[in-house]
Parts: sequence; structure tokens; C-alpha cells
Amino acid sequence: MLQQQTGLSYRDGDGVAVVFVDGDLEFENEFTTGSNDSRVVFVVDGGVTISSDVGTDVISSSTTPHIQAGIIARQGIVFESNGNDPSDDLSIVVEGPLVSKDGSIEFNRDRGLSNGYPAEVVVYNPIYLNSLKDSLIAEISVMWMIK
Repeated sequence: MLQQQTGLSYRDGDGVAVVFVDGDLEFENEFTTGSNDSRVVFVVDGGVTISSDVGTDVISSSTTPHIQAGIIARQGIVFESNGNDPSDDLSIVVEGPLVSKDGSIEFNRDRGLSNGYPAEVVVYNPIYLNSLKDSLIAEISVMWMIK
């Protein structure tokens, strides 16, 4: 289940849907698409937390992503850990760009020395950038001011 603390607005269709979240966003379960031709980019006015429950014990280069979404957040993006024992953490595959305006992306998971693959994997997919020209972002101008 995907939860947000405040309002959520979106436009969907083929390509990339842009979802504006007014507040924080938390991924408590997997968030995937049923189509190879559609994705979501979340533009979040707060922070983003990815629950330590999202992921799996063993991943490889062919593992299907657990989250298929681009994330652009005003505050940090945090991958929660289950604790200090590496055997408690799950590995996670995220497909999509991760951008934090305040510059903080916390990769807190640790699978230890026995893990053959990283705890957090971010996979590049060109659909996010290639399809944005046909999405809502082309209709509404979003500007970030640097002070």
C-alpha cells in the first residue's frame, strides 16, 4: 500500500504519469506497474521513506524491481533498515531516478559480507525521461529556486 500524509493529485495514461504529493510519502509495500509502457514519477513536497519491509532476501541482476517509480523529493529519501544485524535487512531494487532537493538519500540497509549483491540497487530505465515530454510535466511548469 502506498500512503501519503496529505493530498495527492495525478494524471494517468500511457507513458509517465506525474503525481504531485503535498507532504511526505511512504512506500510500505512493493509499487510496480503491470505495463512495460507506463511508469510514475512522484514529485514530493516533503520526504520519502521506503519501509524496511520492502525487498527480498536474495536478488540478482535479473530481479524484478520492487519499486518502479521516479522520485523527486524536496526533503530526503530514506531506505529504512531493520536494525544493526545485516541478516535482518532485505535487498531492494528500485527502477527510476531518485532526486532529493536537499541532497540527502540515505541508503541505510546492510546485508553484510555474505551478500553477493548490494542492499539497495537503483536501475536506470530511459522511459522516465523519454516519456516526460508527453506527460503533465510538459503542461505545467515546475521551477526550483536556488538561494
